Amino acid sequence: MKVLLDSNIILRLFQPDHSHSTIAESAIMKLEQLGFSPCFIPQNIYEFWVVASKTQNRNSCSEAE
Repeated sequence: MKVLLDSNIILRLFQPDHSHSTIAESAIMKLEQLGFSPCFIPQNIYEFWVVASKTQNRNSCSEAE
């Protein structure tokens, strides 16, 4: 069975220094061990591109916002 990955999971895989990177990787590995096929759709690619192409300070949340 296919399982749609949330865009945040995909993003964390490409941010090895992020505190959730290991969790995202472990979750995907667990899904595969259970026989699931993680997948993504064009919307995920678009969302990934939007976030990944911004500068770091534009992706951070600030209390002033």
